[in-house]
Amino acid sequence: MIDEQKLLLKLRNKAVESFSDEECEWITYYESLKSRSDKEHDSNRDPLVGALIRDKDGHILEISHRASGQEGDHAAYVLIINKLSGQDLTDCHLFTTLEPCVDDSRSAVGKSCSSIICKSEIKNVHIGILDPNPIVRERGISVLFKNGINILPYSGEVVEFIFNSCETFRNPTPTESELILRFKKDVLPFFDQNALDTYLKDYCLANNKNTDDFEKNRNDFILDLIRRQFVTFDARNIEVNDLIKILFYKKEYLPHSFARAIKVIDKRNKGIDRGVITIDYPLPLLFHYIEDNYKNELIDHTAFREIVGNLLIHRSYDINSSLGYIEISEVDVHFINEASKNLNHSHLEQLPLYKAKSKAGNGIIAEFFNMANYCERSKKGQKTFKELKDKMSISVDENNNVDVHYKYFG
Repeated sequence: MIDEQKLLLKLRNKAVESFSDEECEWITYYESLKSRSDKEHDSNRDPLVGALIRDKDGHILEISHRASGQEGDHAAYVLIINKLSGQDLTDCHLFTTLEPCVDDSRSAVGKSCSSIICKSEIKNVHIGILDPNPIVRERGISVLFKNGINILPYSGEVVEFIFNSCETFRNPTPTESELILRFKKDVLPFFDQNALDTYLKDYCLANNKNTDDFEKNRNDFILDLIRRQFVTFDARNIEVNDLIKILFYKKEYLPHSFARAIKVIDKRNKGIDRGVITIDYPLPLLFHYIEDNYKNELIDHTAFREIVGNLLIHRSYDINSSLGYIEISEVDVHFINEASKNLNHSHLEQLPLYKAKSKAGNGIIAEFFNMANYCERSKKGQKTFKELKDKMSISVDENNNVDVHYKYFG
């Protein structure tokens, strides 16, 4: 470790003394400890950053730390814009304890440290540690590299000191606003926006919430997904529960092995060959499509919602051949679920007696459907089934396919 006192004494004559790379690295570390936090942030949330610029002869031109100018100013910004504005920095070296920020992280567009460094014509930048912020990490270096700047990492013991000094910045407890922003940036683009909007509207209506304040409802929904760990992330990785993907993801982002389609096979002869319709939407849209197109001509509305809801809930989505079928004839309709391996069939056998509760194979889907009243836990559906028992039967074939058979006269 370098002798701190000797180095600080030497620093008093920085304009005439010549400083090595190692000395400059330690000076920026000591300078970083002077950093003060923005007033709008907790002190643990802002990084300690020190920076300096050294000319071609080894003399230090200026030193700065975070907020050494105005509140919130970044160290490199203070150096280049405030202290050395207008000076030729072409042959200079910039030393900074932290990777420079980028335009869409902590700074306004064009005013990020990486942008300012590129405009300054500085050709050599020494960097202590990468930014722990996933929005910035390695992107600041990428911007500098693409602009022909030589990147030189700090070396030796000072790196560990810098790393430890930023521990609370590296591992902060994210605010709710930060969680929402991260979700919107890294998860929401995979969602089908129409599916999410439809579900939120249904959920708000079912729970007497104000449907006019959409942004608040969406933010509350995002936080709920995170709190219940349906979506989890750390600095670099994101995990989304597979059933959340089935509910809301766009088709092109759904894992290849997942089959969520419903095939509607219409065998009725009404002068038009209706054939086979395959519907593959996120489940809120799939549910609405089937309901809107077939409920009035087939079955009691409450019973229909229960049957379609269960058709979607009791599925093995990770099997390519696992599809749901609605098969329509002139006199009856079959709701058929293939490969329902997650279903307790002993319960199914009792359903015609209306004595057993159904057991969801995909609990998260069941929960979200219940929250939006796609299916009900108030036993209204079971009550309707009981009233229609002369028209309805439920069976399981030798391949574990579940068939709900409903007779009607259409």
